[in-house]
Amino acid sequence: RHKNIPLPRPTPAVQPSSPDLPTSLVPGDDTAKPSQAEEEGEAKRDSLAQEQDLHYPIRVLIYQGSHPIKVRGLAEPSPALYPASCQLASPNLIIDGKFSPASEYEISAKDKGKMFSCAAGYGLQVGTTLYRGCLKVESEADTFRLINWVSLEDYLRGVVPKELLCSSPEAVKAQAVVARTYALARRLSNKTYDVDCGTNSQVYAGASAEAAISDQAVAETSGLVLTYQGRLADQTLYHSACGGKTESPLYV
Repeated sequence: RHKNIPLPRPTPAVQPSSPDLPTSLVPGDDTAKPSQAEEEGEAKRDSLAQEQDLHYPIRVLIYQGSHPIKVRGLAEPSPALYPASCQLASPNLIIDGKFSPASEYEISAKDKGKMFSCAAGYGLQVGTTLYRGCLKVESEADTFRLINWVSLEDYLRGVVPKELLCSSPEAVKAQAVVARTYALARRLSNKTYDVDCGTNSQVYAGASAEAAISDQAVAETSGLVLTYQGRLADQTLYHSACGGKTESPLYV
């Protein structure tokens, strides 16, 4: 699991050659060697950062333009989402923390900073696509971006079935691990969003794309990522169509 990924340890370039020399500094080398307590402290900080990475939402750009678009809060629990514990008598659309009297809202550039959400078990619909999490508006002049803030694992549930059409559970698990690594490596890479919903990043279609085999793969690989030299691999590139041939692994 992610918390068991081996953490990197600083390795001094030169080891002290005499027991009388201080262990924190080698003569002729101004590189300080961390003490065991310092190394353990760094490991704890790295571990905490990794855990926070897993639980901090992914910010997905799902729309950018100048034309207003409508968002709708579902009035009943969606079969595509987990069951809700209750039925809501009023329209289920929350804007900046308050229930809206209307079931839908037309978003435009004037709505900069607004956050749209709904109660647990319900979803937000933009066009024909259903989304988990919440939606935030970022705008500049007459254009705006609509960004889906969603948990990492729920994001993967909307990515894996769009990037891999396969009936092999193990292949889908591998795709889930690669997609999770790709997303984490791009966390906070942009001021307002981390990835987009198209082929510039990973294709993402929200809760509307979720399927049983990919949901299971995401759940069974929860927290698993690819690492290189003890750190998160930041170049886990892949393709869904290679055009008929690929390069030999020797040259990749």
